Amino acid sequence: MSVTAGESAQNGNARSKKRATRWDRAGVIFQGITAIAVPISLIALIVGVYQFKSQQKSTADQVLNQQRQATLDNYLNDISALVLNYKLASAQSKLAVRALAVARTDTALRNLDGTRKGILIRYLWEAGLIRGRSPVVDLHKVNLGGTVLKNAYLYGVNLGTDDLVKADFYGADTHGANLSWADLSGADLSKANLGCSTVSQFDVSVGLLTQEHPSSIDCTDLKRAVLTGANLQEANLTGANLSWASLAGADLHGARYNVKQIVVGHTNGDAITVPKTQWPTGFSPSAAGAICIDCS
Repeated sequence: MSVTAGESAQNGNARSKKRATRWDRAGVIFQGITAIAVPISLIALIVGVYQFKSQQKSTADQVLNQQRQATLDNYLNDISALVLNYKLASAQSKLAVRALAVARTDTALRNLDGTRKGILIRYLWEAGLIRGRSPVVDLHKVNLGGTVLKNAYLYGVNLGTDDLVKADFYGADTHGANLSWADLSGADLSKANLGCSTVSQFDVSVGLLTQEHPSSIDCTDLKRAVLTGANLQEANLTGANLSWASLAGADLHGARYNVKQIVVGHTNGDAITVPKTQWPTGFSPSAAGAICIDCS
């Protein structure tokens, strides 16, 4: 049976339509794949950038951590040399040696994190360099912000006038400390011992008491300290001097204080007493949540 020209043309058009339909379907599929691939590529790019930045930050943190540890190690070596070779811990050490110790301490603290600052301060205390009313190394307004001294034993430590913003003294035993004029804004002093201690003649060079019986009382000095927003919950404040201290926003719930002198011993027939806790004029500790231990 012969095929006319018209039928041949119709068949050609049909085949053309079929081919066009296949291309249309392929185009739709390609567009769908493209629509999926582009977001996947963007997500992969974002993840890659995030991982790269995270790796960079991790590397930078490791380098910074190593630098800080090197700073601390070098400082401890330098100060130890001053103690051993130039008798820095002695009350008779030369002023130039003390000045050098202060300068190195100030410089090191600028480059340390809170934990390492705490290690540095503990070393200075253990070496007998920052104790008492006249410390061998007299630190003045050094940067101790964020220092971690949690549960540290720092009897009689002298950190007066220093920057102790947001320092961590939680549970620390700092009875008899000098913290006058220090900036303790936002510091954690909860459960810290900020009371008084019986003291004997103290040998700074060896860090030992040379008398068995107490000869006087040393109470924590917080006079004119800035305690704005500080946490003083359950702190021992018996005998502490908080005259003219700034206590705005401080949390004193459970902190203990006394309103009368407390006899703790006798020497040469004279009573040794813990003085009453001194507060800023007009301040009501009980209204702030503090607990009086000897109120009748």
